[in-house]
Parts: sequence; C-alpha cells; structure tokens
Amino acid sequence: MGEALFFIVDTVFLLAATLFLLRLLAQSSGADFRNPISQGLVQITDPVLKPLRKVLPRLGRYDSAAALIVVLLMIGKVLTFAAMRGVPIDGASTAILTGYFLADLIINTYIFAILISVVMSWVAPNPYHPAQQFVHAITQPLLKPLRRLIPPIGGSIDIVPMIVLILLYALKIALRQTLLGA
Repeated sequence: MGEALFFIVDTVFLLAATLFLLRLLAQSSGADFRNPISQGLVQITDPVLKPLRKVLPRLGRYDSAAALIVVLLMIGKVLTFAAMRGVPIDGASTAILTGYFLADLIINTYIFAILISVVMSWVAPNPYHPAQQFVHAITQPLLKPLRRLIPPIGGSIDIVPMIVLILLYALKIALRQTLLGA
C-alpha cells in the first residue's frame, strides 16, 4: 500500500506542476493563446495565478507567478515524501532535491513534447491542428537553434528532434549523477 500511495502523491504533484510549467513554457515561447489547448491551460491555472500576479511582476516574457507555483509544488513534493517516509530533511537537501525534481520535470516535459510532435508529424501531419501548433510552439526554443546548424537530410528528414532527445537524456543522466550521486 505504501508504494501505491507514493505513486498517487507523486502523480498529483507532477500533474499540477506540469500544468503550470506548460503555461509558463507556452507564455515564454509565444504560443498562440487563442489555441484551445492554451485556453484550457489558462482556465485551469488562472484561479491560482491571478491572485499571485498582484504581488509578483512578470519578468519579460516569463510569468514569475507560474514559475513560483512550479517551484513550490516541487518543494511540496520533497517535503511530503520526506514526511511520508519519516525522514528528517534539512534545507540543503530540500534545495538539492527540489532542483533535481524541477530539472527532471522540465526535461521530461520537453522529451514528451518532442516525442508527441514527432509522432503527430508521422500520423497526422496537419500543421493547423491545435495540438500540433501548441507542441510546435513550446519545442521550438530547443529545436530551432540546432535546425540552423543541421539541415534536413535529403531535404525532408529532420534529425534535429532525435539529436535533442539524445542531449536531453544525457542531461538527465548527468543531473542524476551530479545532484543525487546515483
């Protein structure tokens, strides 16, 4: 029963944090907020973000309120897990684990977004589909710089998503080894 409860708690924290992270990524990448997916994110996250925005200013294209919520959810995850396991945790350990969980969430979000984009381009290559447009918008900040350096093979096969996925997985491994020693 204990592991099932940890799974449920982890899933709740990750789903909530992912919603706010997607909102943050959509805003920072300039995604179209008339898109139905963007509108759904706005409806879900606005009740929490609107009060915070009264005290937290935007930082350019970045929504500091959404960023704060993501960080607070990761801190909550660390503290909840420590309490559930009955393990005392200090400030430094909380900061390290929060940083790791936050980086892991961001990397995983990009990995899934790139995979979704690739699969959608094979299965239903409709650039006007709202999901395709949303995923395209949030992945472009990672893919665009490499696309300038690496042209499509044969004019039509884009290997940049594969290269970015390899780099993201390598970054995950490096972070886990550096921050957790695992």
